[in-house]
Amino acid sequence: MVELKEDMRPYWRCKVRLTRLLHTLRVRTTGLEHLPEIGSGLLAANHLNWKDVLFIATRAPRPIHYVATEELFDEELCTKMFYQFAREKLGPKLAPLTREFCANLARYIVPGVKKIGTIPTTRKPFDKRLYSRLMQALRDGKLVCIFAEAGTSIPGKIRKFKKAAAKVIYDLYSEGFTDIPVVPTLVVGTEKLFLPGRQLGLHFGTPLYIRDFILDDGKQTIVRFTQSLEDSVRRLLNHSKSPG
Repeated sequence: MVELKEDMRPYWRCKVRLTRLLHTLRVRTTGLEHLPEIGSGLLAANHLNWKDVLFIATRAPRPIHYVATEELFDEELCTKMFYQFAREKLGPKLAPLTREFCANLARYIVPGVKKIGTIPTTRKPFDKRLYSRLMQALRDGKLVCIFAEAGTSIPGKIRKFKKAAAKVIYDLYSEGFTDIPVVPTLVVGTEKLFLPGRQLGLHFGTPLYIRDFILDDGKQTIVRFTQSLEDSVRRLLNHSKSPG
C-alpha cells in the first residue's frame, strides 16, 4: 500500500462545516480538560454510528487520527457500506437514488480519509497493520481515537471492549512510553439523524495510565486495563442518564 503524504486541510474544512451544523442541535460536551493539549493520547470510545467520527472531531480542539474500517479506503467498498446502512433507513423504493447518493459520498470521503492520517483496520481478531500503525502514530505524538468495542453498540448500552487499545499501550510502555493517557470516551445520540433540536452528547472521562495497572503477567495487565476502560465508559453512560 502506497503511503500518502498527510494533509489535514480536508479535516479542518469538514470540521468547520459540521460545527456550523451542530449549532442547530442541542450538544452537551463534558470533560474536554481531560484531552492532552500536546503529545500522545488515545481516546477509547463507544461506537454508535459512522457519524461518531465527525461528531468527535467537531468537539476536540486538536486533530484526531482515527482507527477506521478498511472499507473507508476503497470507493466501491465504501459505497456498499453506506448503501447498506442507508437502504435500511430509507427503504427499497428509494434504492436507485440512495445508491447514487452513497457513491457520491464515497467519492468525497475516501480521498480525505487517506490524507488525514486515518489508520485502517480489518474486522479480524488480530490485525498486525493496525498495531504497527497505531503504535507509530502514538510514538509520533498524535491524538488517536479507537472505537474499543470493534463494532457498533446498542444505544444506551456498552459492548465488551476489545483488547487492542490496552495491548498497544502496554507494548509502548515496554518501549519506555510510560505517560500516554488513555481517555474513556462516550458518544450519545449519533445513531439518529442530525435534525434541528436533536440532543447529542460527548463525554471524556479521567485518563487512565497503563503504569497504574502493571502486573507480573503482561496478559493479565492488558485484561485488567481493558476492563477498567470499559468500566469507565459505563460510568460515563450512567452519569449521562442521570437527571441534570
